[in-house]
Amino acid sequence: MTNRELYGIGSRTDILHRNVSKFFARWFGPAHVDCPMCGRRCRDGVRTGADLVLCGRCYADIPWIERPQCETCGRSAHCPDCRRGIPRRFVCNRAAVRYSPEMKRWLARYKFRGDERLAALFGWMLKIAFERHYAGLDVSAVAFVPVGAERLLERGFDQTERMAAWFARSAGLPLVSLLVRVRDVGKQSVRTRRERLAVVGGRFAARPDVVLGDRTTSKTRPAVLLVDDVYTTGSTLDECAAAIRARWAVDVYGLTWAR
Repeated sequence: MTNRELYGIGSRTDILHRNVSKFFARWFGPAHVDCPMCGRRCRDGVRTGADLVLCGRCYADIPWIERPQCETCGRSAHCPDCRRGIPRRFVCNRAAVRYSPEMKRWLARYKFRGDERLAALFGWMLKIAFERHYAGLDVSAVAFVPVGAERLLERGFDQTERMAAWFARSAGLPLVSLLVRVRDVGKQSVRTRRERLAVVGGRFAARPDVVLGDRTTSKTRPAVLLVDDVYTTGSTLDECAAAIRARWAVDVYGLTWAR
């Protein structure tokens, strides 16, 4: 039998396999579900955390950061701040998505309108970013940037802790609460860049009651993965990294949902 004949058989087999797969997916696959972001009914969407299914249109709207241009902050374009050589207490940061207008709407729905089920979606997105950018990193623990008591009372949940918990569980990594917020400076989302930088300092401290074990097999310093929702100026991540490193001999890597 010639190679051409073999190729022909293989092609026909592939077509038959695809048609059979489509048939079973259509008639025996999951029932139609509502997309959590737009509410459209969909069957063939993208399954994310906690069985949430994004429709194809909403999934296509996600501006994934696949190749960061800035090695320090993980931005998808070159970063003027990092080019200035500002010292950082974390090794680097990587983010799942660009903070586009659509992603701002997604975060507002989760963070400010209290759609807590989206923690699973955001945690799933963090896992994709982790596998894409930190595949070779030997992580000892996952930590998160805690909200203040006032914000916690206002929202009823800590949005960063929730998404970090979903991510850590799906990645098989331990989630450890390493930080407390000792000074609340109000909502950062309403401040300009200059105003954000002006309130830096004294906001976070390491928890004295936590013992951080090293679960890695690496001979290098243990790595802590620090999760936050949005990287804007990097000041919050840097201050948290400083508090962690003052208490434990570790390297801190940032993992944020958006940049």
